[in-house]
Amino acid sequence: MIRIISICLWLCWTNVINAQLVTFSKVFSNFPLNPENGIIIKETNDGYLLLSFSACLDNGSAECCALAKLDNYGNVAWFKQYPFHQGSNTLIVHNDLIYVAGHTNEPNSQYTLYCIDSIGEVVWNKTYGDPSKNSEFPRLALWGNKFVLCGVQDRNINNRPAPLLYFVITDLSGSQLNEFYYGDENESTLSRKIFIDTEGNFLVSFVYCPTSCFLDLKAGVAAFNIAGNFIWELDLPFSYFTAGCYHAQTDSNTIAVKWYVDNTNMPNYDLTPPAIYFSDLYGNVSDTVIFKNQTLKDINDIEPVWKHGLIGCGGEYPDYLNQPSQQLFGWLFRMNENLEVLWERSYIDSSYQGRTTFGLFNIIPTSDGGYMATGTIRNLMTGVLESHNWLLKLDSLGCLKPGCGNINYITDTEDVVFLKGIDLKIFPNPASNYIQVEFPNDFSINDVTMHLISNEGKTIRQFNVYSNQQSLSLSGISYGTYYILISRRNEIIGSKQVIILNKQ
Repeated sequence: MIRIISICLWLCWTNVINAQLVTFSKVFSNFPLNPENGIIIKETNDGYLLLSFSACLDNGSAECCALAKLDNYGNVAWFKQYPFHQGSNTLIVHNDLIYVAGHTNEPNSQYTLYCIDSIGEVVWNKTYGDPSKNSEFPRLALWGNKFVLCGVQDRNINNRPAPLLYFVITDLSGSQLNEFYYGDENESTLSRKIFIDTEGNFLVSFVYCPTSCFLDLKAGVAAFNIAGNFIWELDLPFSYFTAGCYHAQTDSNTIAVKWYVDNTNMPNYDLTPPAIYFSDLYGNVSDTVIFKNQTLKDINDIEPVWKHGLIGCGGEYPDYLNQPSQQLFGWLFRMNENLEVLWERSYIDSSYQGRTTFGLFNIIPTSDGGYMATGTIRNLMTGVLESHNWLLKLDSLGCLKPGCGNINYITDTEDVVFLKGIDLKIFPNPASNYIQVEFPNDFSINDVTMHLISNEGKTIRQFNVYSNQQSLSLSGISYGTYYILISRRNEIIGSKQVIILNKQ
């Protein structure tokens, strides 16, 4: 009997290990005129939260935070937008509530913190900081029964802004408890990421210019206790690059910090390749892993795989030395607790001509043992800069399909899901004599225009939409690949690649 039970358990375990995780590559869009999309992904008990920021509907200088809730298969449950400018490392899900930090729009920016319920409705929002000093880009951390916001507040030095770190502590209702500053001795200091370590201190990574911001950018990590008192700082070397410094705690005694190293003594490599510094919880560096990036890799985010190392993502030009004009790929890597790189994967969407990527900006391990990464894909073929959220759900080896290699071309990504026109229908496809566009009955067609665009980006036909069911005649249009683009002024409502066949 014991043997039979053991065999059954072994078979069940084997089936679980060999089960194929849900994987997909999907592209979403909210306001495609701003390329800074797809920057935060979080997992909840019933799905995922994809957070991005982009231009508001008025097409002015204001910024909006956009939040889409997706199920485990990447299907959209709901989409909302909120009137503030959101950045990275600003989303927390706690007790079935969503907390998002950002800043109000200029002039006179202030920190803002929104509490949002599970269906996207605002429960409350608060603002912090002197509006005359422009407080911007706060990062957010949950600290027991408190929130910590850390961004920057402007000073005026020699008649120009010179930001320093500005901290605000609140309770869970958003009421301010404390505020303080750090980095006053530097010319400029900018926050990058914040989290609470296992000692109960909060750690902030930042970049700064000690005296001027001309080729002397540095980075560091600073630790503070619950009273806001400074504890220690890890100072990192000079760099020519202005990209971010990000950190993560990978086990009870290890902090991993992404920055750059001076690599001038190694020929055939960049002067400052990306590296990960490993320190204890007191800022003492014990080891460094350097990504010798003759292929021009850069890291945009690292996240812990607790007690088992870390996962990271960014961008890569796979063969830059031989093909300097080639496209940037989304790049991710997995490192174990022994600081060994287990695998690297690079992805690019080659489904349609003219698609390119800005790389991957955020990655998390998921509860099913896989990974979720998000970044940006652009479509350059429709005559407008379409910039879309790119979501990759991968298995435990970073693969979209089992047995993938280091370089992966995605050829079957679905059409972009336009969140503001999610029920818009464009059919038939392929088409011969006409293309039908159907809008939802409650959709306002005021100022809506339909465009037929060639595969070379040239507008072939364009006309205003007057009905929720509109047909486009293909008379005189030769066969080939085209795009149907639906727009309202500068906002893209929908875009779809269509195949036009010989006339019947």
